[in-house]
Amino acid sequence: DVCSSDLRIVRIRETVRKMLEHPGGHVTDYMDDMGYSDQAHFQREFKWYTGMTPGSLLKILGDRAER
Repeated sequence: DVCSSDLRIVRIRETVRKMLEHPGGHVTDYMDDMGYSDQAHFQREFKWYTGMTPGSLLKILGDRAER
């Protein structure tokens, strides 16, 4: 369904934006903020859109912040 796919993209893009602005959180913090109740589902959708897991992105952002 096109509409649900668009909504999924918007939710993940918003999550990535929040991670970039506030990279110190835990995966579940971002997941809860975006209305996901199932962590496996959130991680699957996140990876589908970004090509990496939410934890991987947070690690990259954390490593950058330490430099």
